[in-house]
Amino acid sequence: MFPNYEEEGPGVPKDAPPLPPVKRFFVIFGRKFIKLLWLNTLFLVTCLPLVTVGASLCALTRVCRKFSREEPCFVFSEYFDAFKANFFRALIPGVVCVVWGGVLTAELLYMFTVPLVREQLIMFIPALMLSVIFFIMQFYFWQMLDCLDLPARAVYKNALFLTVLGIFRNIPLFLAVVVVVVFMCTVPIGVLLIIFMPFSQMCYLITFICFPVIERFVIREQNPEKLEEGTEDE
Repeated sequence: MFPNYEEEGPGVPKDAPPLPPVKRFFVIFGRKFIKLLWLNTLFLVTCLPLVTVGASLCALTRVCRKFSREEPCFVFSEYFDAFKANFFRALIPGVVCVVWGGVLTAELLYMFTVPLVREQLIMFIPALMLSVIFFIMQFYFWQMLDCLDLPARAVYKNALFLTVLGIFRNIPLFLAVVVVVVFMCTVPIGVLLIIFMPFSQMCYLITFICFPVIERFVIREQNPEKLEEGTEDE
């Protein structure tokens, strides 16, 4: 009457061709959807003291990276292992990220509430462009800070390099993140969805798209010994 879940299934053939990236993305996403909801809540809780934002971002990206690479991952233990391992080295970058987020929010509020004269636009547009570049750098920074044994300055340098190198990949990804943020801020139910959805799901998207770039241009080129150690058994 009831299915026997103890019997072995057919499994995946060893010589089965890999799934196309888009299909693979949605297959993994569907399989990890519930875990991503809990991961989002866990991230918000550990971010409550602002000084822990950096460690929380490292932990979030590690779990999402393991999801995207289909590596074994126990969410809570993996998350807190990464949180503890990166707490001190991510402290200052986390504060920088919070301060930058506050400045960017103030810039946008000012732009949409106060009419800008020509002289103000000349100063405002370059500042906004720099903010966008720094925003995209975050796609790479937190992943590398977690999986590579490099000082923060070197990680920022690599993040800037990958931001410029993958500009045609990064711009659509940036726009997708902006759409999600705008949706969460403008739709009434968005405030409730913040508890369960946006951060972990955006992070999964970012790691799925960006980590192969990090692996190709940073890990293989600069730290080949970290390719297995830093991305699997951290």
